[in-house]
Amino acid sequence: MMQRKLPRLPGAEVINSSDITPEDLGRGEYLLWKIKKGMTPPIWAAVFAIPFAFIPLSQKYLWTGSGSLLKKNLFQAMSSFGGCASPLISFILGSNLSYGYPITADISR
Repeated sequence: MMQRKLPRLPGAEVINSSDITPEDLGRGEYLLWKIKKGMTPPIWAAVFAIPFAFIPLSQKYLWTGSGSLLKKNLFQAMSSFGGCASPLISFILGSNLSYGYPITADISR
């Protein structure tokens, strides 16, 4: 069976990321490329979280105010899930550590 080669667009060559130099992109584009290359998901989360934490209006309407959006919905749900986490963990741990009913047990009652 013969493999077909897909046609390439003109100028669309594969570039190894370690081969890119500032001369290839220009100084500003190279700096942005290096920043994007070093960004991981936790860093992106911190970059987006900082403005929400420091802007007073977002604090009032999202986090701490009496009619805040997340306090009534998300935080209340997390609180109720947290209340049942400990008993649930104990139940699962007990079921994993038990060997079940002994062979001589009468469980018909």
